[in-house]
Amino acid sequence: MTQLLTSPSELDHCGIDDRVRSQSSTTKTSTKPSGFTQPRSIFVSDVHLGCKYGNTERFFEFLCSYEPEYLYLVGDILDGWRLSRNWFWTDCYSEIIHRINQLASNGTRIFYTPGNHDEFLRSFLGATFLFGNIEIADEFVHVTADDRRLLVTHGDQFDQVVRGHRLLSNVGDSLYNIAMLLNQQFNRLSRRLGGKNVYVSKYLKQKAKQWTSSVSGFESAVINHAKQNDCQGIVCGHIHRPDIKIDPTGIVYYNTGDWVENASAIIESNDGQLAIVHMDQEL
Repeated sequence: MTQLLTSPSELDHCGIDDRVRSQSSTTKTSTKPSGFTQPRSIFVSDVHLGCKYGNTERFFEFLCSYEPEYLYLVGDILDGWRLSRNWFWTDCYSEIIHRINQLASNGTRIFYTPGNHDEFLRSFLGATFLFGNIEIADEFVHVTADDRRLLVTHGDQFDQVVRGHRLLSNVGDSLYNIAMLLNQQFNRLSRRLGGKNVYVSKYLKQKAKQWTSSVSGFESAVINHAKQNDCQGIVCGHIHRPDIKIDPTGIVYYNTGDWVENASAIIESNDGQLAIVHMDQEL
């Protein structure tokens, strides 16, 4: 089941357009309001194909549910770090790649902005594939149906911990793998005994990302980058925390979340509204 969440964080100040303010309300429903049934645009990131613990089957189901006009792959779709250390590839991964190619062949324009885990794709910046329907660049400017300019980029370029301390990032990634494995085994046992899932690895990941985001000033940095490019909003991923919030200057911050812990994406309606969607998940 897909759940729609038009909820950024708190931030309530005057001078914000009513439509943007409606995107900041905390509402949650299992059905899509008018305009979201067939989204105009979809933004996804941090699928991490190559990570054994991702929600890839749900991601494939999500991709098969829509035929958007625009699909933005906002980095870390492939996990080159894990694939280079210990190759892991499933039939579902191949089906996901086939579905993306199918969407492109059917006319969906696809924009891929690499992240730190698939940074090898930055060797292909400026390249196009499938007759120009798939483009690769470090960032894109998306114009919404209501003519707002949104800068789209993964965001790792603005994470000083990742850029300046690669060894620390690799160690953290390895520890996260261990936490995911232990969490998965615990939840399997818990379900057999009639208990509920717990998400310790998700909690640890969020705390780690909150710390790195705080140290590097991640959100402020990406918002300032949007301002410098004359955009009214920024769509990014990287920190695995789905969110929509309004900067005091009026810039809207959108984070797509991820498909390892949150199974989330950002979708745009036909009239330019953006919302977070969550797929039910099981670890």
